[in-house]
Amino acid sequence: MIVYGLVTINGVQRKFQTKITVKKAYIRLIESTNTLEKGSTFTYKAVGYGVKTEDIMFYTSKKSVVVIKKTTGKAKAKTKGTDYIIAKAGKVKVEIKVKIS
Repeated sequence: MIVYGLVTINGVQRKFQTKITVKKAYIRLIESTNTLEKGSTFTYKAVGYGVKTEDIMFYTSKKSVVVIKKTTGKAKAKTKGTDYIIAKAGKVKVEIKVKIS
């Protein structure tokens, strides 16, 4: 992307242009685990780059295995099995596979 601008210094106007690179937005889990014991709880935490961290919501792929609070990331393992924890903001998401024993 090229950005154009106009600057006035001491009454003299100068035009400029500069090229910038915009990185693709992503989410990173900063506190996570890929194993849980049945009945245990864990709080997943995520940070957003290019998305607002407060817009990140948490989901699971199988609510019968793990339940998670959408806004806090607090998960509870209900039954043995495998599930995915998903952190999502808009179209940007990250997921982690979790095994419950």
